[in-house]
Amino acid sequence: VLGARSAHAADFFNGGFEAGSFAGWTENGGYWYGGTNYPANYSFDNSPYQSAIVEPGDVPCLASLGVSVNQVRSGSYAARINSNDAFTTGGLAYSHFSQIQQTVSGWNSPYLSFDWSAVLEDSGHARENRPHFRVILEDLTTATTIYNIAYYSDNLPPDVVQRTGPFTEDWAYTGWQHIQLNTPSLTGDTLMLTILASDCSQSGHDGALYVDNIMGVPATGNELPVAVGMVRLNRVPPGTTVTLDGSGSHDSENDTIDLYDWDFDGDGVTDLSGGALQTWTIPTAWAPGTYTVNLRVREQPSAPMPAQW
Repeated sequence: VLGARSAHAADFFNGGFEAGSFAGWTENGGYWYGGTNYPANYSFDNSPYQSAIVEPGDVPCLASLGVSVNQVRSGSYAARINSNDAFTTGGLAYSHFSQIQQTVSGWNSPYLSFDWSAVLEDSGHARENRPHFRVILEDLTTATTIYNIAYYSDNLPPDVVQRTGPFTEDWAYTGWQHIQLNTPSLTGDTLMLTILASDCSQSGHDGALYVDNIMGVPATGNELPVAVGMVRLNRVPPGTTVTLDGSGSHDSENDTIDLYDWDFDGDGVTDLSGGALQTWTIPTAWAPGTYTVNLRVREQPSAPMPAQW
């Protein structure tokens, strides 16, 4: 998978898509047949590209059901990654995914911020086959992954996800969410941002992600919380129930931390979400060894600032 050309001024070029195009971004796409591993489970065929630049107006598939969610967060345009409408070839539906990607050299901002809004048809399949999206930030200079999330139609954050109905043909959607990441230690490095959205792997159920305001300048200027996680007890056999403790997490401005998300296998998918103290049973299939669990926390700054992870 190749990144786009480097952006100028050490920031993302056309991050708000106000050029009315994908200028500065590399588009890619192909077919997805299931699985949770990126990029191994994706077949990059360089087509079809189902992404589009959209103007203000309600998301069509939701509007037809009486739900109003604007396609654009701010400005004249935003990007829709993949499609909400059935895409067919020869009358047959396929399992498509779409991706945009951009590389920035000489990063010099203490923050990366962006806005996203998910619209995923809830197929009812097993998670590894459901419509989903991914956002991945990599530091190419140090060959490390800074940020990696994957949300499927069944594990969107419980306090923001809404549904058009209870059935498998209904839509799970979030409205616009704001993400702000600390990046002070990345000054001077080369970063690559990848944004992907996919239909279900069984075809017939669509998934899309709307994105806007991707920039190195913080949208709020508010300091982010610091996630501190512990597992108690932490040297026990498989099948043991342990306590996940995120209560050591803190914020320098004393903003309230209200949600704690845990990822047990490093794939970016939230496996457990809730309060600071949660119980979890170590899978019996885990062999003896050392495992890393990942915690991210959300704060609620003073109005009118949005929630931040």
